[in-house]
Amino acid sequence: MKIRTLLGLAAIGGVAYAHNKRGGEWTLNGIKDTLRDLFSGVQEKVRGFADEAKDRIEDTGSDFGSVSTQSKTTGYGVGSDLGYNR
Repeated sequence: MKIRTLLGLAAIGGVAYAHNKRGGEWTLNGIKDTLRDLFSGVQEKVRGFADEAKDRIEDTGSDFGSVSTQSKTTGYGVGSDLGYNR
């Protein structure tokens, strides 16, 4: 069985489980409502993760606010830190 088929069956089973747990009617509109609820729940969790990551980045940025932003260029360009001019 292909991974794609397996993931599809798992998704269908997950929606069926959530729909049954939610107590929705087994109609097209009932299943649509379940899918909308699932997607809105996922969006809320992703927003929460994004907000937390943003807060952590802002906190980390304030900790390093006094560090100098000057740095040597590295790599293959002219003026690399190895002292070679190509």
